Amino acid sequence: ISPDDMYTACLKFKNLGLPLKLREFDSGVRVIQSTNYDEALTCQSVLETVKKLEGGVTPAVLASETAMNIVVARQFLLLAEEQGLLARDESVEGLAFYENLFLKEDH
Repeated sequence: ISPDDMYTACLKFKNLGLPLKLREFDSGVRVIQSTNYDEALTCQSVLETVKKLEGGVTPAVLASETAMNIVVARQFLLLAEEQGLLARDESVEGLAFYENLFLKEDH
């Protein structure tokens, strides 16, 4: 199936009454999601994974831990950052995310 055919099929989800939708992130990455998708729940799950791994989590590490595509893992890390759950560190070693400790009341 060609990318154009796939895109055209995705645009018909709603008209066909399917419980799916095409979502485009700010970066231009497109994914197919359930209409029941809960972004807050996903971001909380990403935060829990980052906490469990105790250190800077890169998109590759999150992808490996959760068995998701690395591009989607990066988008979910960025979403959690937008919600204030994570803080990023961009260095010569790459992009890594940490729990945002500035939001904790005990700090």
